[in-house]
Amino acid sequence: MAYADHAPTLASGANIAAFNVGNAFGAWLGGLTLAAGLGYTSPLWAGAAVTAAGLVVLLLAARARGGELTTRGPAPAHAHADTARQDRQTASVEL
Repeated sequence: MAYADHAPTLASGANIAAFNVGNAFGAWLGGLTLAAGLGYTSPLWAGAAVTAAGLVVLLLAARARGGELTTRGPAPAHAHADTARQDRQTASVEL
């Protein structure tokens, strides 16, 4: 959402889609390990391997950014007041 100031709905939809793809991939991979006859605990190990791979990708991406894991700092205190003021102005115009 930090990079989608003008399209938060699109960013939210992409986030949900990525979640669903990950969920489907996990179910497929778990089923694949079971079908291979690796035992009932094999999906746990496959999930742990995927999680470790994701953590490695996160750390490499953070290193490429110069070690920064956050995208933005905290919002200034006046930003919340400005948003509330804009909401009140919009509500009075719509009435």
